[in-house]
Order: sequence, then C-alpha cells, then structure tokens
Amino acid sequence: MAKASGRVLLDDEPLRFGTITLQPTSGQPAVGDIGSDGTFTLSTYAPMDGAALGKHRVKVTAYSSQDPASDKSEQAGDNLGELLVPQMYASATTSGIEVEVVEGANEFEIRMTTPVIVEAADEEVDGIEAEGDAPAAGVMNEETEGGATNPTPSPGDAAGEPADPNDPSNTLDE
Repeated sequence: MAKASGRVLLDDEPLRFGTITLQPTSGQPAVGDIGSDGTFTLSTYAPMDGAALGKHRVKVTAYSSQDPASDKSEQAGDNLGELLVPQMYASATTSGIEVEVVEGANEFEIRMTTPVIVEAADEEVDGIEAEGDAPAAGVMNEETEGGATNPTPSPGDAAGEPADPNDPSNTLDE
C-alpha cells in the first residue's frame, strides 16, 4: 500500500464533486471522494490509507445527486440522478486512464475531456458537400469529369426525347 491523492480535471477545469476509483489488476479497489477543488485522497481498507502498489485502471463518476449545491429533497430513493461526466469515464474498462501506484507518496492528475460530436447535415466539411449535392453514382454532369456528360446514350433523339417504342430504329442491338 502507498499513499495516493491527486486532482481530477474535466476539460481543464477541476471536477467539483464525484468519486474516483482505482481498480488494480487484482484485489481491492481504492476509492476517493472528489472535493470542490477537484482534489481527492484514496482509501482502500481504512480512511486515507492509499492504494495497492501496481497498475490501476481509473473510473470517475459525478452524479447530479452528489452535487453539494443540489436539492437533496428532490432525489428519489436510490436514484443517483444524471451522470455529469462523459459515459466512457464511468467505467474502468472504458475510461482509457491508467495509473501506476509506487512506493512512497503518489500524486495523480486525472485529465478527462468531453468528446466533440460533429454533425454533418447540409453543410460543407473540408471541401466535401454533404446531402443531395453529389451526382448520382455512375452519372457525370458538367461539374464532373471535365465537363463530360452521361457517356451512355439512351434511345431517343438528341433533345433527350423518350424513344418511340414503335420505331424499329430505336432498338438497342445486343
């Protein structure tokens, strides 16, 4: 066992409340409450005794029910409320954060970021137009292929009139 403490940041700002858990490869996890300045001290078997030596995966949770400023009377039973950190950090297997506890005092800075979700509706992204502006597959228009038009002529006259099914000259030879 070794003393372990630190600070949790979400998008470079201290996380004001929540819980941090360090899960070792085997054995008892270490847990700490996150204070209003983002700091924590880990406990495994006794208050502030630290964490087991070795590598640990990290999990961080912050639920609306943990917010010191929240109205506790609105919380119903075992409902933890809304998860206020990105879902990936709420599990040690998906957080992607790993630390190593060594002999002596350990001080960790746990950095989390909110993923950016990019939506491409009907807007241009890096020169590529989205939705409805691209020609259909296999069809070339004046803006594609150097101004070439559809290379596969259809039966009919040059004006694009439909072919007369009764005219024997409009059949396609195979």
